[in-house]
Order: sequence, then structure tokens, then C-alpha cells
Amino acid sequence: MVKLLLLLLCTVYPDAVIPEDADEEFLYRINYYLEHPVDINTAGMNELLDVPFMSMEIAREIIKLRREEPFTSVDQLLLIDEVTPLMFIRLKPFFRVRRKKGPPPSGYTYLVKGIYPFPDTAYDWSPEKLYLRVNLRKNIDAGIVIEKDYYERNYFDYFSGYVSFRGLLFGNFDISEGLGLVFGRPGYFYRPAGFPETRRGILPHLSTFESGYFSGIVFQNYFFTPFVSYSYLDATLNDSTFNHYTSGYHRTGTEMDKKNAVRETFVGAILRYSGFTLAGGIPVYTPVGPTTSSYLPIVSISLSRQIGGYTGIMEIGYSNGYTGGILIKTPIGLQVLYRYFADDFKGLRTSPLAPEEGLYLYMERKVLEVKASGFIDFVRSDSGEYVFEGNIMGVWPVLKGTRLIIRWDGSRTRSGLRGEIVFRRRNKFIKLRLQGVSSGNERGYGGYITAGVRGDLSVEFRYCIFTTPSFNSAIYFYENNLPGEYSIIPLYGDGYRFYMLLREKNTGVYLRTGVTLRDGIQAKIGIAISK
Repeated sequence: MVKLLLLLLCTVYPDAVIPEDADEEFLYRINYYLEHPVDINTAGMNELLDVPFMSMEIAREIIKLRREEPFTSVDQLLLIDEVTPLMFIRLKPFFRVRRKKGPPPSGYTYLVKGIYPFPDTAYDWSPEKLYLRVNLRKNIDAGIVIEKDYYERNYFDYFSGYVSFRGLLFGNFDISEGLGLVFGRPGYFYRPAGFPETRRGILPHLSTFESGYFSGIVFQNYFFTPFVSYSYLDATLNDSTFNHYTSGYHRTGTEMDKKNAVRETFVGAILRYSGFTLAGGIPVYTPVGPTTSSYLPIVSISLSRQIGGYTGIMEIGYSNGYTGGILIKTPIGLQVLYRYFADDFKGLRTSPLAPEEGLYLYMERKVLEVKASGFIDFVRSDSGEYVFEGNIMGVWPVLKGTRLIIRWDGSRTRSGLRGEIVFRRRNKFIKLRLQGVSSGNERGYGGYITAGVRGDLSVEFRYCIFTTPSFNSAIYFYENNLPGEYSIIPLYGDGYRFYMLLREKNTGVYLRTGVTLRDGIQAKIGIAISK
């Protein structure tokens, strides 16, 4: 009853459920599971952990409860201690209760994009981008991702795949434990949306992040999970050391020299018991050219507890240097996170946090009809001073089908204010935005109008106008894109931008084009099929 009362008193707005600044992998998973909700009574552990915002503890409790008695409603997620009202609002759209048992949905995405004008004089190879993603969930769980970025030479420049069957996983995988200080799944920390769920254990790597994953064999068991990985890392070699190269681009000779420059052999294991997790191993790094090798013991110890709607996660770790952190989440929407990394810490898989010392505070609440959120993050700089970054956002439903959004962002070097109003009538919408930024002595301004229709044939148009002195005061606009793609566009100088996105639901065909007019024309056009 307490949870139901809290559910009526506090909520979270859709922009926090689907954060505007999410990367392409997170957006793909959100859109995929919104269209293919998971059957809460039949989904396996891997499928449950792939659901956005899911944790290992919640997934285990779902399986435990349905063994006793099948779920009759998604609302029964509230019976799980770790599912607070705010977490329930995030998870609910991704689940359903099916009356008849059936196989989980498979899916695929194929994408091809081109860029104009081409070829860019800085690169020698072809300007198109290719992306293929296939998921199979029948008798086995399997998937592949193949990608070629703009101007890369090899059409199979990046490949990732896996097969999972009866507790064994072969192929590429990620490890996500504790706060991600030592073992984190590739991704970003989007401060305006709160700290993401990091306790996911081992998951297949079907992301376009071309670094930070393992490749080998895993025996998946909740209490004891051993694994062996043998993979190549992109790196720049410096005598007996190397610097990890993480962008994934291989367009020039210099970038190609960094590809697969280091071999990594990693033997490790994860131990879990009653909220306590010990993860560690010994990686051996061997540069492909020189014959010298180096090894670096790595360990992470974490503890999670959930008491009366309060969640606490603590982690300490070692990877050449020490790291530690603690996170507290409250049922009223407050989050507090402190993290510390020693100067000599070296971690190839720290994610989503960066190796820095900082204190992060986040809050989301509903006050009357206004849904508000905000954060402030104090980070210690190289000089020893603490610099801050902050954000405040409010969403007010002025009238039925109409909402007003005001957002302020600020840091020591840059601040911005934007206002947005959205009109929705059934399957039609119009969005208007005005935005201004201040960076030093520069001021930049921009705005757009977006209109669209959702249905069997979905159409979205946007027209932007912007004026800024330089890139330092650029206006950043997020744009909806093809599946597997991600677009935050920096607009600077004086100019205009137009984009259009079409989708035919029955065939799964997408068509997108974006054109920027500023000192000439730059355009991209893309086609995708996603089911």
C-alpha cells in the first residue's frame, strides 16, 4: 500500500525515461522493447537483463516470483523490494503478460547511409556507412552486429557476435558490476537523467562501441561465473606501454596503425552472495609487434542493499591504482553518488563514469502538476579545484495534450537556457524550441519547429535556424534517427538545417535525410529496415 501511495505522489516525465542524450545502443534497446515488450513470465535471464534500467537483483526476483506463481499483471513488479515507484514507471512499458506462451521476439536491423559532398579530402575511402544487426531468440539466443563507419575502407571493419545456450556464452560480452568503476558496460553517464543501473553481470556485446568488451567463453551462474577472454585492443604503442584507442574509427593510415595493436588474454571470475560481489582476474597484454608482455591484476568488490525503498551500492577496486565509490537512491527521487580514482588508476573498462573524483546529486519530483528534475556534479580538476556542472528542468502540462518544458544547463565555462512547447493531438504533434548559450564572451542562439504524425506511416519534419560566433558557442540539437544511429548535431556559424524521417510500420522501412546549409551544403541520406 505504501508503494501505491508513493506511486500516486511522485512520477517521472517521459524525457527521463527516454533521455534525449542517450547513445545509439541504449536508444535501440528502448525502442526495440517498447515495440516488443518482454513476456514477464517466459523471458530468460539474458533477455531480462537486456531490458533498459533492469538490475541483476530485480531479474532474479522476477524469476523467483514466477516460479511460485505466474504474473497476472505487470503491476506485480511492485511486490519486489528493489522496484521503487520511480523504477516501476521506468520498467513497466517494457513488459507484458501474455495469455499464451510463445517464443521471445527475434529482430533485425539493416542500415545504409551516405554523406554529401564526397569524398572528403581528408579521407581516401568510400563515404557510405553500413550497419547490420540480427537477434535470434528461438531455441538458442544469438546475435551479430557488423558496422562500417563513414570513410572506412573495410566493409566488415567491426564485427561482434555471440551465442548463448544453457548457461554457456560464446563470443563477445560485457561485464557490469558494482558502480562500473572497474568493470562497466560501454556507455555514457548522462547526468540529467540520473545514475544508470550498472549491476547487470555478464551480457552479450551487441553494441557499436568498438572497445571495452571481452571475447571468449563464459559459464553463467549467479553465484560463480568464470570466464576466459582473448581479444585485440586498438592502441598506440609507447615503448613498453600502450594507450587505449577507443573511438573505433579506422579511416586514415594513422588510425589503421592503431587497430588490433595489442592482444589481451584475460582469465577471471565473478562471485556473488547475498548482495556481495567479488569480480576480478588477471589480464596479460602483448603488443602485436614487440614480444614483451605485461600483466595487471584487477579486482572489484561491491555490496548492494535495499531497505525500505532505499538502495545503497558501494564498490572498491584496484587496477594499478585504487578506486572507490558509494551510491544512495531514495524512494523520493534523490540520488547521491561519490566516486574516487587514484592518480595511478588504469582501467580499460571504467563505465559509465570517467576516472575522476566527484560528488553527484540528482533529484526528480512532481510538485502539483509540474514534473521537475535537476542535478549538480562537483568534479575535482587536475589543479585540485572542484568545478561544477548543473541542470534544472521543469515540465508543465499547460493544457490537455500540451506541455511546456524549461531547461537550464550550466558549468564554469558554458551555460544555456531553452524553452520548448509540445502540442499533441492523437497521433499528431508539433514541437517548438528556442535556445540560447553563453560561452565566455560568445553568445549563440537557435530554434526549430518540428511536426510529425505517428501511425502505419510515420513522418517527422524539422526546420532549424541558428547563429553563433564559433564552435565554442555551438547550439546542440538532438535528432531522431535510424535504428542503430544516434544524432546530436552541433550547429555553429549562421545557417539553417532541415531533416526528415519516414517510417513504414508494416515493412519496417525507414528513410531519413538531413541537410545543413552553412558555407555550402552538407547532406546525409540513409535507409534502414528494422523489425
